Amino acid sequence: MMPKKTFWLVFSFLLVNFIFFLCYRLFFLVKFAPNSELSQFFPVFLSGLRLDAALLCFELFLMLCFALLRGQFFLRFSFLYLWGLSFLHFFFCLANIIFFEERNQTLGESFIAYITSPYEIYIAAAPFVRDKLFTISVALLLSILFFYYGFRVARKFFSLEVVLWKSIKKMALVVLFGFLCIVANLDQVTVKKSKSARGWKWAFTHSKYYTQSENFIFNQAIPNPWYDFFRVNIPTLFVRSLPYQLEKQRALQVCLETLNHKPENSDYPLLRTISSDFSFGLENVVLLQVEGLSQVFVDWQDKGKDIMPYLKRLSQEGIYFPHIFQSFNATSGGVFSTATSFHKACFEEKTRTFSTSELSGYFGCLSQILGNEEYNHYFAKGFRQNANEFITFMGNQGYTSFSYHDFQRRLAITSFPEPTEGLLGIFDSYFFMVCSQILDGCNKKFTAHFITTTSHSPWTVPESFSSPFDNDVFTAFYYVDYSIENFIKSMQSNKERFDRTLFVIVADHASLAKSEDFLERIRIPMILYSPKLSSFPNKEKFQKIYGCQVDILPTILDILGGERTYSGLGESLLREKAEKKGVLGGARDYGYYIKDGFFFQYFPSQKQTLLFKIQNNQILLKDLSSEYPKIKEQMRIEYFAQSETSQRLILEKRTFPRKNK
Repeated sequence: MMPKKTFWLVFSFLLVNFIFFLCYRLFFLVKFAPNSELSQFFPVFLSGLRLDAALLCFELFLMLCFALLRGQFFLRFSFLYLWGLSFLHFFFCLANIIFFEERNQTLGESFIAYITSPYEIYIAAAPFVRDKLFTISVALLLSILFFYYGFRVARKFFSLEVVLWKSIKKMALVVLFGFLCIVANLDQVTVKKSKSARGWKWAFTHSKYYTQSENFIFNQAIPNPWYDFFRVNIPTLFVRSLPYQLEKQRALQVCLETLNHKPENSDYPLLRTISSDFSFGLENVVLLQVEGLSQVFVDWQDKGKDIMPYLKRLSQEGIYFPHIFQSFNATSGGVFSTATSFHKACFEEKTRTFSTSELSGYFGCLSQILGNEEYNHYFAKGFRQNANEFITFMGNQGYTSFSYHDFQRRLAITSFPEPTEGLLGIFDSYFFMVCSQILDGCNKKFTAHFITTTSHSPWTVPESFSSPFDNDVFTAFYYVDYSIENFIKSMQSNKERFDRTLFVIVADHASLAKSEDFLERIRIPMILYSPKLSSFPNKEKFQKIYGCQVDILPTILDILGGERTYSGLGESLLREKAEKKGVLGGARDYGYYIKDGFFFQYFPSQKQTLLFKIQNNQILLKDLSSEYPKIKEQMRIEYFAQSETSQRLILEKRTFPRKNK
């Protein structure tokens, strides 16, 4: 009786979960790759099936290990164990779909980033819980009923237990089955002949061996979310520091050669003088960093209506760069690289917003370059999340900073007919209202770095706001556009000040995309706006230039004119040098480098590098490493030279000299 029940229990577990994972991938592909044909899905299903088999067999192996350690096989425990795992599979896959829809990244990666910050998880999840309270309540009730039913079934039908140590035959069967489960987790992996005469080795199954499609969405659908969480995401927590790939002096030399920088100071090798012959008469800078502003939103229409009509107009009147790439896939990295012109240490201290050296560093931000004798420098962030770390970081750079709590107190003084904030933080229209008041109170020249909030899931706007769109995401960005328009119009009330102000509109990172192209998913816009820039000659040429967030600071300095001391890895995008430079960025689990029509990608946890071709501003997801080995090696060296030099200089406090020296 026992073997028969055990067989049907394991068989049912495997069958039900295989069917569920198949449905998960089908739903994922239909939702995120709607233009693909069903026949294209079969390779995804086959690769995914292999990873599912590895997961399920490993879970069975753990069950058998427990039985061997106890010397007894508890059928009731085994049933509840497999019953609970089935629930976790369903829950995690569903959560991954919801999260991917918002962020274009998997749930596991972001969860690991905040796993040591329960309050930050609460802030991120609270809006979803509030807006989906009924759905969540029903799901919770169904979950309770699911486990209640499981306990009832376990108690009624699975009460047997077998002592293993008294039967060699039973022990042998358990060991054999456990061995087969482990074998199911092994793959033959090709290696260099110098390492193995066979040219291959045995390795534990990893999603990197199967995510080799030329389609970005397909590569996201193949991994099993629950398996990747433990096989890929959690192990990154234990890799606190990656070894440098290049020797220090070699990295610095290649970095300077790649950037075409001639060091003026041996202590601060990236320090140089930016000389500009522009004379626009601009002296104030307002940098608006918009939450999740993907480049596609500037031109995106729904049913013939522009989602962001005001930004579209500014992109035509000002100088528009549609090919800026996010330096990091979170607000912290976008703000850091934009403010400092240094690259974020993507793979360090994964459970924190800023690494220790970044948080306490001293950088050549606008506040340090322009000084505080003639200027006031302001930083404001209406987001509740990570409020303290952002304020600390920008405060260390000399900014007068305003956090969510400061805005909350200021807005509480005035009575409004509706709430001025959601669970994420201050609504953008009220945020900009206070920002305008802050700048109105400034009697000096100023720079301002303002970070918006509203265009983030769950895409909530004030109830009184009227939108022509039914889609919540479009409504949120339409509201942001409306808020920016009102803010800039309020600045026009002081015409003399307005005429001397440069507005820089850029994103912290990308969010939604219209297509499956990977480049579109990391591309953000940058708009430089001032009435004085409307007559800038040949503005259209800038729409072909590739850049990233470290290039924003030197571009601003170039427009301000005169001579400025600058230290960073960026280049003014208004100059010819920008057409030849590479673009570097990354995320918590990968880095990338774009140059001369190629896209180099580095996965540190997998010790893997890939090379792709870019054609018509789209990436062709076919690894060309074997076809262009010299190009790949050169891009690899340039990538590590810049990223590691940036990291070393930050750690050594050699980014920008303090003024008292």
